[in-house]
Order: sequence, then structure tokens, then C-alpha cells
Amino acid sequence: MKHENALDYRNGRPLNARNIFLICAVVLIYCPFLYTDMIGNYVGDAAIQIKIGLDCLASGRFIPEEIYSWHEGLNWWPHEIGWYYIVGIAYKLLGLAGVIGVCAGFNYAIAGIIFKKHSAKVHPLIIVAVAVVARLLSFPNYNARPHLFSELAFLLVVYVMLSEKKILFKSLSFCGAAFALAWIHGGMVPLLFAVFAVFIVIELIFRQFKTALIYLAAAAGAFVCSLLNPLGIKVWAYALVQSDGKDVWAYNIEWAPKTFAIWEIAVLLLVIVAFAVDGRVKAFDKNAITRLCIFCMFIVISCKYCRFMNFTALFLLALCTEEIQSLLTWFNQNIFRINLEKIKFSNASFYILSAFCVFYFAFISVFSVIKFIPTNTMSTASAIAAYDEGVIGCVKQNGYKRIYNSFNTGTWLAFYGIPVHIDNRSDLYMASFSGTDYISGQMMIDNIEDMDEFVGKYGCDALVLDLLPGTTDEWFADDLYAASDRYRVVYDNTVTSIYKEEISTRWLVVECLYD
Repeated sequence: MKHENALDYRNGRPLNARNIFLICAVVLIYCPFLYTDMIGNYVGDAAIQIKIGLDCLASGRFIPEEIYSWHEGLNWWPHEIGWYYIVGIAYKLLGLAGVIGVCAGFNYAIAGIIFKKHSAKVHPLIIVAVAVVARLLSFPNYNARPHLFSELAFLLVVYVMLSEKKILFKSLSFCGAAFALAWIHGGMVPLLFAVFAVFIVIELIFRQFKTALIYLAAAAGAFVCSLLNPLGIKVWAYALVQSDGKDVWAYNIEWAPKTFAIWEIAVLLLVIVAFAVDGRVKAFDKNAITRLCIFCMFIVISCKYCRFMNFTALFLLALCTEEIQSLLTWFNQNIFRINLEKIKFSNASFYILSAFCVFYFAFISVFSVIKFIPTNTMSTASAIAAYDEGVIGCVKQNGYKRIYNSFNTGTWLAFYGIPVHIDNRSDLYMASFSGTDYISGQMMIDNIEDMDEFVGKYGCDALVLDLLPGTTDEWFADDLYAASDRYRVVYDNTVTSIYKEEISTRWLVVECLYD
């Protein structure tokens, strides 16, 4: 199913219908407004990252100290310094649109590289179909977090290493990726080296000992490059120290093992079967073996930590599309026996599909901006997530300084300058980092007995509670109203998401009356 690659501008050839369709498909599939609900997630990690970036820009220096929690002695290891500046600058210059644009830029860059890679060998409709499956598996992810840069860095390293580039170029590229990743998403540096180790092992298996030795030297150089940042060796120690908090991570769904749906298991098994059907693995082709190993590596990692499904879905599209085409060809030749010549897509068909992509992209973008983006500020994320900014005004007006808040709301409160008990930067609230565990039993307090204990321990002056209407959370609210000798409810309001009416949150600000 090879077709002419008309993206070769050096020969002066114009874009053909197939490639125009691929470009339009990328524009639609990775349109940020197909993921408008993800903007609501900006009240999570993105809020504190933007806040740190803005504060660093305002002070004219990076602020290495922890200044957002009222707990004292917290040990913060800022392993995402570069990302704080990226989203901080984007928000300062362009508001929320700037942050959405950063996410779109990374996702479009990743998709463009992958689609261009496959355009010469894989039928456009198959590329698009695999991209849709990858989307269902969780790529792209429009949450404004440094994993976007990590995905791009991992993709470039893998593609360069699989290419016919000179060994020196590959080695220098890996060193550059290690340096950049250490600044922007330092916690992912060890995993990048693990991926590079796959290439070293493959060279050893194929008895290319000289190449393997050069790659080992490149790994040593990349290690040195990864230390050239404010954290230094802590970029490496971060993952080790973080792993000590296994009990704590049980409270964070991102670090929980992935529970695969039946269809997800079927898709992953079919992809592995596709490699077998293609024949290159059976022939022990180095390129195919390497791609299969990397894909399976991320499946295994996702089984342990579900947050890595983004990478599994990414590499499904990036590394397995040719084999999926071979599997579909095998199915047709041996089972369906469809005469493809009779249903061959004409240029006109591709132009019609391209027009649909463009018009639907324009429609969903304009519709989403008008209906779901009322402001160009964090207030939009609050409205989508059903977060009540009346809480912010209430806390500030009453001058509360030592509030209890749940894990869900800390970064949002910190964005608006309110000192918090805990936020999404879980590590600095772990005993392995700061010497005291502020997470276990303190992330989501949902009963008055535990709250009494917490308030007595820390001397809180107020509680900010995000409760789920129609659940046992309501009993907690009733208990707080009943305990008028200890608590006084000063704010009680239920808000509904502007994006999904079924999402609503009851917000309480409760003043503590303890002496």
C-alpha cells in the first residue's frame, strides 16, 4: 500500500489529495476543543505550575523555596522548572488561551511528526483509524502538564535512534534530550535512559558491540548533561525518594495500576499479533524487534502506573501503524477477500473528507469558545470543573490563614494566593521528602471526627470543603451545621459545570471556633 510521498517540496511537487487529507485530519483529531473538558483539569496541576511561573517572572528569579503551603519545613524538589516558565509566560502573555496554545502546539507537533513518518508507507485512512484508537486509549492528553514535552522528547529520541542517522548524531541527540528533559520534566529522566538502554541491549543482541559501546559512552555523556540544572543529582534521586512513599501513592489514582477494559486488552493483543503477522519480527529484523520491545515496555509500565497509558497510546500510533496495516491486509487476503480496487478512494473522496475535517474543526472551535470559554482566565477552568470562585472571595474577605483543604482543591486555592494545607505536588507532603506525612488520612477528610482531630492538631482557622451532592458527603455537611459549638458555616453554595450539567460540587467554607 505504498503511495507517492508528495510532501517532498525539494522536488517541487505539490501536496496530493491524500496528504492534504492527512493534514486536515491532524488539524481535527488534535483540535484542543475536542477536549474542552480537559481545560477544567487546569484547576489541578496546571494551576500551581502557572502560579509558580508567574511568581518567578514577577520576582525576576526562580523561587526554590516552598511558599504556597502554611506547613513549615516542607522540602520541595522542583524538577519541572522549565515547564513552570513555559506555562507562566504563556499565561502572562495570552491568558488561558496561551496555555491552551502550548498544549495544542506540543500535540500538533507530535502528531505531525508521526503522520509525516507514516505518510509514505501507510494508507491515510489506516493512519487516521489508528490515531482514533490511540485517542480512545488516551493520546493526546490536553492537560497542561510537562508530560507533553516528555512525549515529544521520547518520540524524537526513539525516531532518531531508529533512523539511518550517523551514530554520532544519535548520541548527541540523546544528550540534548536528557539535558532538556532534566530542566522541563526531570522526574522522567530515568525512564528516558531506560528507553535508551533498550537500544543498547538490541545492539548487543545483534552483536554490534562497537555501536553498543558508543551508545554506552553517549549514556555517560547524557548523564552528565542531565546534571546541568539547579537540582543536579536530585533529578535522579527524585524518583528513588518518591518510590519510598508507596503507601501514599495508593491515594493518587494516577499512580495506581492500570485496570484495562476488555476492548483495550483486545487492541493491545491485536497489535502484538500484527507484529507476528507482518513477518519482520519472525525474520528478526532489528528495527521491528526494537519497536516491539519499546511498545511492550510501556504496556508493562502502564500496568504498574496507569498514568503511562498516554505513552502506550502514543507509541501505538508512532511505532505500530505499519504492522497494523499488515494485519488488516492479512485479514482481507485470508478472511474477507474484498476487492480493494472496486472501493478505491479517488482524489475527490479525499478532498471531501478534507473539507469535512476543516469545517468540523472550525465549527467545534467557534462553538466551544462561545459556549464554554466565557473568560480568558483561570475562571473558565473553574467554571468547567464546577469550582466556585465565591469560595476564594470568602476566604480572603475573612482573612483565613490556616485552612484545611482537600487534595483536589489545593493548587486552585494556591493559584489565587491562599496558603494551603496540601496541593497536587504530592511529593513535598510525603515523609520521604519533608520528614512528615501530611497525606495519609489527611487528603480527603469526610467525617467530623477526623476533622476534629485535624483541626486540633494543626490549629486551623477554617475549612474549605468540596462535597459531592447527593452522596454521604451531605451527612458531613449536616454534622458541621450541627456542631455549632465548634464550627460555623459561613459559605454554602452548589455550582454546576458549564460543560457537563451532571457535574456539580457543593462548596462550604467553615470557620473553626476553637480557642
